[in-house]
Amino acid sequence: MTPAELAAAISLVISNHVGIISLFFALIIAGIWKESISSIIDGIQFRFSKAFPDEDCTIIMSLNGEETKARIVRIGIITSSFYLYKNNSKLTIPNGKLKDLYIQKLLPKE
Repeated sequence: MTPAELAAAISLVISNHVGIISLFFALIIAGIWKESISSIIDGIQFRFSKAFPDEDCTIIMSLNGEETKARIVRIGIITSSFYLYKNNSKLTIPNGKLKDLYIQKLLPKE
């Protein structure tokens, strides 16, 4: 088979299945779009919640029950950052995963 025949065969296959191929790519883009929009909405909800402002000290408890004292450094549209006092490190969490954590606010001592 010559290169010209191969190119003609490939273009024939693509032209016969262009609907399926474009549907496949549209579904991939829709999935990526849905995840991005969902993450942005979660970030906006967490950002405009009056419960947790920036620089607020909290206790983060993961689903396995481990508690860690942390400070909210930055709440972004897609991710939020926490400073962990335990090992002096920064933890960045996608906003979609914040609902999997239990975040407790430390109240000031009177």
